[in-house]
Amino acid sequence: RRDVEAGRSAVYRANTTAFQTKDRYLTRMAAAYTHGDSEAIAETQQDIQAWNAKYPDFAIKAQDIARAVTKRVRTERIAADTGVVASRMPGPTIDAVLGR
Repeated sequence: RRDVEAGRSAVYRANTTAFQTKDRYLTRMAAAYTHGDSEAIAETQQDIQAWNAKYPDFAIKAQDIARAVTKRVRTERIAADTGVVASRMPGPTIDAVLGR
């Protein structure tokens, strides 16, 4: 039983690390795109290609990058419009809390 728990824990840690790393690459790419930083885009693309070669079962796909960029653009637009950093427009409850 102890071996099973240790194995399950190792798998959980590996998955968590993989998803955190993928998220970090996607965040870097989205930031580079929104700031128009072609050097950072190229550097991140190289890092993503290396990641995909090393971990094909956790590959970062073009659709993942597109989704991350779209989310970043939306969040930045909402922050600029409302002063609230969020991925969706604040609803009436949040507006009431903010006194708007």
